[in-house]
Amino acid sequence: WYARLARTEKMDADEEPQEEFAIDWLPLDCIICICEWLPPDDLVRFSRACKLFNGAAQVGYLWRHHCLRRWTFCDVLQVAEGPRRWERYFAARRKVEARMEQGRPGRDYRVKTLKGHESDITDAVIIGDSRVNWENPKPPLVISLASNPVSGIGIRPLGVLVPETTSDQGSVKGWDLLQAKPVWSQEEVLCIAADSSSSELATGKADGSITLWNVRDWGVKGVLKTRAGSVQVLKYGAAKKGSKLPQRFLLAYVKTDSFGGNDQIEIWDLAKPDPPDEQAQQQPVSPAKPFLALWSSPLMGLSGSSLALSSGGMLSRAGGGTEVPVWDLPSLIDTISSTPPHPPNVTLNSPNSVVTSCWLTPSVLATTCSSSFNVDIWDVGAHLEAARKAGRSAMYDSSNLWNPTRTIMNGAAVTAMCVVAGLLVTGGDDGSLRLFNPTKGDCLQSFRNHQGAIMDIHADAFRVLTCSKDFSLRVYRWVKPQVKGSQPQLESRYTLLGGSVAHKTHDGFRRLLCEASSCVGIAGNQLKFYTFACKLDSP
Repeated sequence: WYARLARTEKMDADEEPQEEFAIDWLPLDCIICICEWLPPDDLVRFSRACKLFNGAAQVGYLWRHHCLRRWTFCDVLQVAEGPRRWERYFAARRKVEARMEQGRPGRDYRVKTLKGHESDITDAVIIGDSRVNWENPKPPLVISLASNPVSGIGIRPLGVLVPETTSDQGSVKGWDLLQAKPVWSQEEVLCIAADSSSSELATGKADGSITLWNVRDWGVKGVLKTRAGSVQVLKYGAAKKGSKLPQRFLLAYVKTDSFGGNDQIEIWDLAKPDPPDEQAQQQPVSPAKPFLALWSSPLMGLSGSSLALSSGGMLSRAGGGTEVPVWDLPSLIDTISSTPPHPPNVTLNSPNSVVTSCWLTPSVLATTCSSSFNVDIWDVGAHLEAARKAGRSAMYDSSNLWNPTRTIMNGAAVTAMCVVAGLLVTGGDDGSLRLFNPTKGDCLQSFRNHQGAIMDIHADAFRVLTCSKDFSLRVYRWVKPQVKGSQPQLESRYTLLGGSVAHKTHDGFRRLLCEASSCVGIAGNQLKFYTFACKLDSP
C-alpha cells in the first residue's frame, strides 16, 4: 500500500499543473445565453451566485420570455416603473398564484363576511380590474341579485353591488369590500349587467329603460329606451377584430306587456366615440334605437344564464321549453334593412324536458334540463351550414328542428355546468365534479369532495372552483398531462370553508364569483369574500 502511494505521488509531481477553467471567465453575452436555458427557479438561484451572474439574470427579455410563456397576456405597465420590471411582475403574479395553490387559512388568504341584506341573493357576477396591478391588487366589485322576479350582479375594484328586494322591483346597493359598508344605491331595478373593460354598469327597469353607469364615479353615461315592455335580462358582449358586430354591445331581453305576445331580444351598439368637447361629455349620449332585434318566444324562467353568447357572435337562449333557438348574429347584419325582429337561424329540439341552462362556444352548444342526468351536445356549426344548404328559411317550424349530436351521461342530476378549453365540467346533486370530452363523450375525471350538491362552477385556464350546499368552496387546478398530446388533468387542492356565521341557516352556497385574485360565495342574504392578495381586518 505504501509503495502504491509513493508511485502515485511521484506521478502527480511529474505532471505539469493545468490551468483551471471558470464559467465567470466567459463574456457576458455567453452567460446571458446560458440563462436563456434556465427555468425561473434556477434562474433566481443562478443570480445569487455573484454580481456577474446577477447582472446577467436581470436582463429584461429573459423574464419577459418566462412571463409570456406562463401567461397568455401580461400587462407589465401595471407594475411600477424601475429596473427589473419584468422580473418583479413575474415574482408578484406568481406569489399570488402560489397562495391560491396552497390555500392556507390566515396565511394565504383572508375572509370577510358582508351582512345586512333582508332578502336572499339569487344571482351575481364578479368584475375585477381589467388591468390588474399584481404588486398591489385591488379588491373587486360585486353586484348581486336579491329575491326579485329578475336581478343581476357585477363586481369592480371599489366594492360590491347588491340588489335587494323590498317590493316587486329591487334596489341596488354598492358595498366597499374592505369597509363592509354601502357606498351607492339605486331603486326600482329589475336586472343588472356589468362590463369591467369599460367600468360600466347597466340597470334595467320595468318601464323598458336601461341606464348606463360609470362605476368609477357613479355618473350616468347614457339611457337606452327599449320597446314597450320590461327589461328582464341584460348581458354585455364584445366582438373580435374584423367582425361585423360592434366592438362592444349590450343584449337586452324585453318581456312584452301583452298576454300571449312574443318577447324580443334587442342588441344595442355601445362602441360609440366619446363626445369631442368637454361640454358634450357632460350630457349622456345614447343610440336612439337598437341596431338589431331578435324574435323570441316567452321564457319560462328568467336568469342571467338564459342567454349564452359565443366569441364568434352566436347567441342561444334557454328557458323557453324544449326548443333552443340559435341566432348567427354576423349573418343577420346584412339583413338589418328587412323587417325586424329576426327569427332564429336554427331551432334545436331537446329530447328531454325544459332546457334550463346552456353554454355556447364557437362550434358547440351544451344544454341541460332541470333534474336531468344528461347533457346534450350540439354541433351548432354543422346545423347552421346544413340549414343554409337546404335553403330553409329561419322560421319556428318543425322542419327546422334538430336532435343533439350526442348525449353525455353524467351519473347524477346535473346542477351546474360550464365549458372551458374545449372540455365540459359538470357538477352533480351528489357533490361530484366530472370532467368530460364533449367531442367523444368520455368521462376523463371524477371527484367527490363535497357533501352536498354543487350549485355553481367557475373554470378558467388556471383553476376550477366549485361551491356547494355544504357551505364550502373547493379549489382545483390544472396540471400538465404526463403523456404528451393527452387531455389536461385536474388536481383537487383544498377547501375554503364558509365559517360558522349566521348564513348557515340558509341552504348553503348558491353562487360563486371569481376574478384574478379573489372569489365571492353567496349564501342566502350574505356574501363571503375571499382574497389572496389583500390583507383584511377581521370582520
